[in-house]
Amino acid sequence: MSAIAAKDWREFVRDRRLVIAAGLMLVLALLALALSWQRVASHEADRAAAEAGDRQTWLEQGEQNPHGAAHFASWAFRPLTPTALIDPGATPYAPTAIWLEAHSRNTGNGRPIEDRAATLDLGEFSLAWVLQTLAPLLVFVLAAGLVARERERGTLRLMLASGAKAEAIVRAKAGGLARIMLAITAPLALAGAAAVLLAPAGMTGDQALRLVLLGGAYALWLGLFLAIGVAVSALAGRTDRAMLVLAGVWLIAVPLGPRLAGTIADIAAPNSDARAFWAQMDADFKNGLPGDPDAKTRSAALKEATLAKYGAASLEELPVSWDGVSLDASERYGYKVFDRRFAELHAEQDSQRAAMRLAALVSPLAAFQNVSAGLAGTDLAHHRHFTDAAEAHRRVAVNQLNADLIANGAGKTYEGYNADRRLWEAVPAFAYAPPGVGVLAGAWLLDLAILLAWCLGGVGLLVFAGRRLAREGA
Repeated sequence: MSAIAAKDWREFVRDRRLVIAAGLMLVLALLALALSWQRVASHEADRAAAEAGDRQTWLEQGEQNPHGAAHFASWAFRPLTPTALIDPGATPYAPTAIWLEAHSRNTGNGRPIEDRAATLDLGEFSLAWVLQTLAPLLVFVLAAGLVARERERGTLRLMLASGAKAEAIVRAKAGGLARIMLAITAPLALAGAAAVLLAPAGMTGDQALRLVLLGGAYALWLGLFLAIGVAVSALAGRTDRAMLVLAGVWLIAVPLGPRLAGTIADIAAPNSDARAFWAQMDADFKNGLPGDPDAKTRSAALKEATLAKYGAASLEELPVSWDGVSLDASERYGYKVFDRRFAELHAEQDSQRAAMRLAALVSPLAAFQNVSAGLAGTDLAHHRHFTDAAEAHRRVAVNQLNADLIANGAGKTYEGYNADRRLWEAVPAFAYAPPGVGVLAGAWLLDLAILLAWCLGGVGLLVFAGRRLAREGA
């Protein structure tokens, strides 16, 4: 069996067409990795400069009312982790910065995809794209003739006649192909590890773990196509027939799979209208959420409660700023509105993702893309984690500014009280800490289970091909 695997290796090395094809894929992958490194490095340099400039602008805004400063506001910039070099995931479509201001939860802007003239239909040009789309095709090209060619040459019958078991021959063919793919992908693995290590953000323990898990996930991905390819080669009988079948499998699994997933998601869970979303938000502020009074009633109740709390007969007798109390209450009611409506938006997105998983019945790519992006820290769940952290910081900052106005603006009009740099320095700058690989694992564990089910199916098909070949030999 070792001799069979060694023979397949020699044939691969001698076939210049296959070597050239593998070389081209390797060059494309390295080019994609280099371009990704440049994009990430450029993004991180711009982010560092923007954060420094924004903080300086905040500190030097001069004297003004604290709530005015809350509207003057600041930015939250999204950092890119080193593993984004491997798989950008949703990064090109997600905002890079969020404007943090009072009474508003912004969705962000600065999406990289908007600044590019063209993109690939199947995703961002990256190392992940090469391994997810081109590498399976190369595996199928290499696998098509592994067993079928032996049958056409008559050497398969000789091997069976010499006492070799058909199941062992199929396993040897799969092992030989695995050796070839390892030789092709090993330089990519080393280059990817080096790129992550040299990334601007630097390597951390979590990033090292993500890199190892990504390697394991891609080994499963390519192993799935390896098993299918060798099995089809054994079952098809002829190389041309095996190549035709495998080409069809690749077309359905790779180019058509994501399109099918998107179509299913659009039908099962269509996107809400953006104008209706924000209009509903405005209506919630004015009319109140279901079961809550409207804005005028809430304001009147707040006034009565505040006067009672401080034992004052009028707003002028309050030992605190009524403007500050009113603005702070409005801000905090906004939290209820934002939490409710954004939870509904997130539920809609989760429904779309669940609908897209139905495409895994004919293609494992949609599920594997979720696993890859989740491990790289570039999926929707990680983007949502960033936006939630930005919103949490916005609330802390606005509450702090309103608290200063409440405490120090008593007996003064809104324009009559101004804070200075001492307060601006007391408001912390936004600092985002990306979550560990296990924190958001729930977002892609089901997709991993789908991928493992496909891999078990691939192994089962390979075992079936070996047994059928044994019956034919008998």
